[in-house]
Amino acid sequence: MNQEEHKKILQNLTYMKGRLVELDPLIDKLIEKDVFKFEHREQIECHPTAHRQFNEFIKILRASPHKDAFACFLDALIADGHQALVQKLQSTVPREIGFAKTPGKVVVPPPRQTTAQPKPTAPHTSSSLLTSRHEPSTSNTPVEHSRYEFAERVSTVPSKDSDYSETGGLKAMLEQFQQKQNIILDKRAREMKKEQQDFILKNEVIMGTYQNQLQQIQKFFGRWENEKQELMKTNRKTSEKLQDQMDAFDVLKNQYEELKRQYDNLKDQYSQLSSRRAKNEDRGVEERGGDLKRSNEDLRNRCSKLSEENYSLQQALESVQMGLKEEKEAYQTLEDQNTEMKSEEERLKNMLREKDRECKRLKDKVEKQQVQIRGLLQKQKEVEYFGPQVMVGEDMYGSGNNKDYGEVKEVNAYGSKKKTHRKK
Repeated sequence: MNQEEHKKILQNLTYMKGRLVELDPLIDKLIEKDVFKFEHREQIECHPTAHRQFNEFIKILRASPHKDAFACFLDALIADGHQALVQKLQSTVPREIGFAKTPGKVVVPPPRQTTAQPKPTAPHTSSSLLTSRHEPSTSNTPVEHSRYEFAERVSTVPSKDSDYSETGGLKAMLEQFQQKQNIILDKRAREMKKEQQDFILKNEVIMGTYQNQLQQIQKFFGRWENEKQELMKTNRKTSEKLQDQMDAFDVLKNQYEELKRQYDNLKDQYSQLSSRRAKNEDRGVEERGGDLKRSNEDLRNRCSKLSEENYSLQQALESVQMGLKEEKEAYQTLEDQNTEMKSEEERLKNMLREKDRECKRLKDKVEKQQVQIRGLLQKQKEVEYFGPQVMVGEDMYGSGNNKDYGEVKEVNAYGSKKKTHRKK
């Protein structure tokens, strides 16, 4: 990528940043064309914000050794549907950018090649320099450029004529500003790292307590689940046993119906035989009467046997009904236990939600304590800066409760108090 292509990209950074929201398709296309490598994707995606990911993307694109990187980038934009952006990049005319005020960075122009044309007069050169200083810059370089790169670029600015004699003073001022900025940034980074470590330690303690309580609740919930499964298994077995007994009861009932039908048939036959016997007696048929009498006796015996069998079946039916009633009561008891277990489950869930709210409350409390600790550290720094203070006749907080004016309280740099007494 040559210098003109670099300038085209830098002059359209803001325009591209507002339109290139999704970088994955572009990265895929550039990896296919060997402009990017696979590790570049991880290098871009490791940044937490989209702004930093875009800056890293542009940085890798500009540093690519591929000779047709800019053309491949334009092809990827066309494939992703950014024709307007491609036209703007192609129609951009690279231009030299002078000194300009930009937020957070001073842009310095690269060295220009000398030509054989005559130099302009001094007033014209001075006015053009002032104009370039006060014009708003159209360059949108990434904020992540190294500050050493900035100092190196400043040191390479050539002095064009006598009107640029102030460049050395500007360079010294920029170097001094850069040194102060580095000191402030390093100090702030150390403070932020220490605060982050303190917060991580406190957060680990809180999370450890929360994890222990959560493990205890999970163990209890696991035991409750096992008991629930055992009760459900017992309930299933009882239901299956009850169903088997109901099937056996149906079989006995069918047998009883069959015997009752046979009994009714025999009873009808007996009544018919009785009527026939009466007729035969009227007719005086003695021979057939004896046969009928024997048959009647046989029928009576069979009827008595059937009556006994009917009675035994009724007894069995009553016993089965009693067993069925007991099984129904046991089933109802299991249903009541299941209802109680469900209510216990709801109570445990409420307890778990209460623990979650307690954890959030503890986190808020820790954050408030961190704010108080920072305030105390600030007060401690002020005490160390101003030295020990002597307060007579009044406590540390100015309440005036200690009225012994012969007592002197000295506050050292760490906020502790030391009492001394004057001689009266």
